[in-house]
Amino acid sequence: MTALPITYTVLIDESPPAESLLRSIKSIEVERDVRQAAMLRLSLNVGVDDRGTGWRTIDDNTFESRTKISVLISAKPPRPRPLINAYVVDIKPSMSAVPGGSTLEVVAMDAQVLMRSEEKVAPRPNQADSTVATKIFRDANLVPVVDRTTSQRDQEDTVTTQSSTDGALLDAMAERNGFEFYVQPDVPGLPDEGHFHAPRLDLASQGTLNVNMGVDTNATNFSVHDDRRGPSAVSARAVDHRTLDPIDVSLTKTKARTLGAASFDVDPETTTLLATRGIANPAELSALVQAEIDRSNWAITATGETTVTRYGDTIRIGEPINVRGAGGQNSGAYYVTAVTYMLSPGEISQRFTLQRNAREPDGTEGFDVEGLSGLGLASLGSVT
Repeated sequence: MTALPITYTVLIDESPPAESLLRSIKSIEVERDVRQAAMLRLSLNVGVDDRGTGWRTIDDNTFESRTKISVLISAKPPRPRPLINAYVVDIKPSMSAVPGGSTLEVVAMDAQVLMRSEEKVAPRPNQADSTVATKIFRDANLVPVVDRTTSQRDQEDTVTTQSSTDGALLDAMAERNGFEFYVQPDVPGLPDEGHFHAPRLDLASQGTLNVNMGVDTNATNFSVHDDRRGPSAVSARAVDHRTLDPIDVSLTKTKARTLGAASFDVDPETTTLLATRGIANPAELSALVQAEIDRSNWAITATGETTVTRYGDTIRIGEPINVRGAGGQNSGAYYVTAVTYMLSPGEISQRFTLQRNAREPDGTEGFDVEGLSGLGLASLGSVT
């Protein structure tokens, strides 16, 4: 079966650009992360125009502040997959006396740039964090994808008062709830999604990365960092603003699904006492402590590279992915937290960052775990 060609499409303000501009593209890089705004870096060759009085692409105002740039790829039918819908935030022309040496770099950010551009002072009484997030997304013309938060602040006790940009408020709410906040692009003509929720660890694995598996290898430069400096126990203390009773919360176990058979041992000597950040509600304080202990358990970080051709698709942030061939300790399920896509004619490379809160496969990955600790991995089969 012949593989379909992998192509990408660039749109400017949702319309195809001139053919001359497309031919001038040197490189496209898209960075996506579950914890921050997505970024686009577009590098183009530029030169003096035909009249000799200006510079092509620079002087014709193709890229102005907040010009929308969309990048889509066709890796799998039935429709192109959007990598980013971004808005220009910076342009960097570089003129050279060497023929062909002049370039223009365009930097753009996804819809978060619109949520981080205006400082607001606004009370939000009788609203849970999820209600606030939903309203912010709708005001930004995004489709809300939001997990419900259990605590709702009663205005007789506490009122959430915004004195920041919408993006900064969402950052703070995501941190105290252990949530992710990012924008998921859709095809032009449809609104992007605003995500505010816990990591989606229960989704089915999006695919498998093979490390050191001969002809089946599809991931290179795979490395693992096991950082155990995070606390294994987290505590917080406050005074209940309603009853004036002391609140003491201490937790050692993550509530998140563990992506592996061997969870981390708890060392009670590494305890962190959290600052309460003004929280004086028992339920909110418990959520804050739980979020910190969940984050501490993401101790294993893996990085590597692949291409869309080798992997067979784009790797998507915010979903689990399987790794095999990395040994008994480091094979198994991971969670994709960041991907950088590097587009060039004929190929799309992908640098990925994965995280994990346990070791070893747990049997739910769908591949044979025997022999994972050795080098003879042929019995594991090939990717389908």
